[in-house]
Amino acid sequence: YSTIANRGTHIKPLDILKVTDKNENTVEQNFPERSVAISEETAYLITNMMEDVVDNGTGKRLRWHNDFRYPIAGKTGTTNDFTDAWFCGFTPKIAVVVWVGLKDPTYKLGPNATGSNTALPLWGDFVTMVYKKLKWESEDFIVPEGIVEIETCRESMKPAGPYCPKTYMEKYNKNYIPTEKCDIHTARNINNNSRGGRY
Repeated sequence: YSTIANRGTHIKPLDILKVTDKNENTVEQNFPERSVAISEETAYLITNMMEDVVDNGTGKRLRWHNDFRYPIAGKTGTTNDFTDAWFCGFTPKIAVVVWVGLKDPTYKLGPNATGSNTALPLWGDFVTMVYKKLKWESEDFIVPEGIVEIETCRESMKPAGPYCPKTYMEKYNKNYIPTEKCDIHTARNINNNSRGGRY
């Protein structure tokens, strides 16, 4: 998740940054190893989808439980037998994963012990506290130059035409914009419908 939050750059985790002796001489010093794992555009599109999880999906409890209004991207997770539950999320400032579970998988958390009602409240409490303690300001996720927004038909999920009744703005990598427009709401379909044909 930190790779997605870092706009596609993976940073290899480090245990020890620096070791000094009693005279403050550096005995060992390690530096982060960085590598590009995915493009900035792909990382942003994943982030954008995960923002929707928080704003409209299984993670929306964060908004009313913690009244946390800053940008968040995240995903809940629950095993089928309610043995493990997670919330993995990040803001432009911090990435945090909360796991709730038991070491022995023969024990269960209980019915309805999902990621959204076990791990997510813990995540929200912790991140809200961090933001308050460190006095972090709200900050938006950075949109790469290669991202474009296109009006999209809600029914066909393709770029909208002039006859689409309900649309929304969808984000795309400019190199992978769909070429076919909505084929449900066309002038031909509208004319057929007005004559009693199938619309």
